[in-house]
Amino acid sequence: MDLTSLKALEQRVRHELAFTDYFLDSWVIPSQADVHQVVIIGAGMAGLAAAFALRQANISQFKLFDAYPQGVEGPWCHYARMKILRSPKQLTGPAYHFPSLTFRAWFEAQWGEKAWTELGKIPTSVWMDYLRWFRKVLQFPIQNNTKLVKIEPANNLLKLTLNHAGAIEHILTKKLVLATGREGFGGARMPAFVQNLPKTCYAHTNEEICFAELAGKRVCIIGAGASAFDAAATALENHAQEVMLVLRRKHIPRVNKSASVAYYGYNEGFYSLPDEAKYLFFTKAREEGTPPPFEALDRIKACANFSIKAHSLIQQVQLKDKAIEIKTNREQFQCDYLILATGFNIDGTQQAEISPFIDQIFLWKDRISESKYGNFPYLGPHFEFLEKYPQNAPFLKHIYCFNYAATLSHGLISSDIPGIGVGAQRLANGIATDLFTENWTDYFNQFQEFRKPEFDEKNYPWIVEN
Repeated sequence: MDLTSLKALEQRVRHELAFTDYFLDSWVIPSQADVHQVVIIGAGMAGLAAAFALRQANISQFKLFDAYPQGVEGPWCHYARMKILRSPKQLTGPAYHFPSLTFRAWFEAQWGEKAWTELGKIPTSVWMDYLRWFRKVLQFPIQNNTKLVKIEPANNLLKLTLNHAGAIEHILTKKLVLATGREGFGGARMPAFVQNLPKTCYAHTNEEICFAELAGKRVCIIGAGASAFDAAATALENHAQEVMLVLRRKHIPRVNKSASVAYYGYNEGFYSLPDEAKYLFFTKAREEGTPPPFEALDRIKACANFSIKAHSLIQQVQLKDKAIEIKTNREQFQCDYLILATGFNIDGTQQAEISPFIDQIFLWKDRISESKYGNFPYLGPHFEFLEKYPQNAPFLKHIYCFNYAATLSHGLISSDIPGIGVGAQRLANGIATDLFTENWTDYFNQFQEFRKPEFDEKNYPWIVEN
């Protein structure tokens, strides 16, 4: 590792930022001292991408808040248990259109071009190291250990209630960005069949799981996605006695349809499609399913104590003689611990900070009746919530849903590496537009009061004379 080259890269980043408008004074007329222009909830990849895009738009009076401690924001140190990323290494991610900030620039500065050429896919831990560096070099204002508790309208502002390490804080902001990832619009999906089980018997894949404690135990995993296989591999690597993977599908999906649309036209154009076309793309991708990458399968293929129970519908789960008894449409079996790789809800009623006003948010079911995915928010052109009843909840336009719940409206540009830069630019463009248009009279007054002459009349008396 060459730290000297990394320091040189950091100097180059600052130098190149100076070539742009990045360090100019913000054009935004300052708020009151106690009012933020923008607050971003979430300082993971999406939050960092949003912050960088705002700074590129010369919006600097913002602050990020994250529930996790510094350095472990996002899923990468928690429930992202894959050893390598699915995304190709060359994607620019949050450094969109800024070469010196890309993962490749950071990687080559430390390990060289040859190492880059030899690199297959990016190890998850290395990606997290890159995001830490991205945060450090751009010096964003971030407050960690802080969770958003409540959102309330306050005249033309938003009042946020935050829990900072146990202490309640209240702040005001003009704009709010929810960069809260896959769990940001309903949390983990917990099947009803676990309701009667003690919590010590099961966990969702998005929770912290002590896999070392599963040594010698029979583990059942519900689900067929990448997180299910990653959890299975981790359990096996920690010497579980047996791991069973239960899925409803007849077969494990083999083709990742979403990998075919990681291009600019799709990312930029998806929002402009007719609603029926958006819905078709989304539903077909869901029907096909997302396969585990072959690297996840490689971790378990030699394990004789791993099995798959396909085409299995769970009918009953109960605790019996200290074992979990599971009955499906095909068989009955037992395990000692249950891991739920069941994904995340899209249901604003289950998101504490959103549920008080979810009935006022325009949803896809309000646009397409009998929609299977009707609980997704139907968003405006820059990720803003729209009102279900016009002029009934005008504060919603100040809240930008920059998380997975935006996918049905905007495509894959608010939570995944390939499109996150496109999404962040769109978000920043919208916030800049709104900050200007909503306060245009202030900017007109500023325009009227502008008195800086282009020349000194004393030097050109003939102009005055004429």
